[in-house]
Amino acid sequence: YYLSYPKLNPGRNDNNFTLSTGFSKPVRDWVTWGVMGSYVDNLSSQATTFQYSKFTIMTTATFNTMF
Repeated sequence: YYLSYPKLNPGRNDNNFTLSTGFSKPVRDWVTWGVMGSYVDNLSSQATTFQYSKFTIMTTATFNTMF
């Protein structure tokens, strides 16, 4: 996404890019395991104060039971 802060002095513009992916795999008849990851890169026109990049990894498990 793109953000603009024209009322700031000096003005500021940020560009944010995100890349995400994930997959899941059945481990047993009753459980599915998954993992998801993303990378975020935020570029700003105001020095390095508002610039950052980060990685996120999350794992999940889904359990199917019969009650």
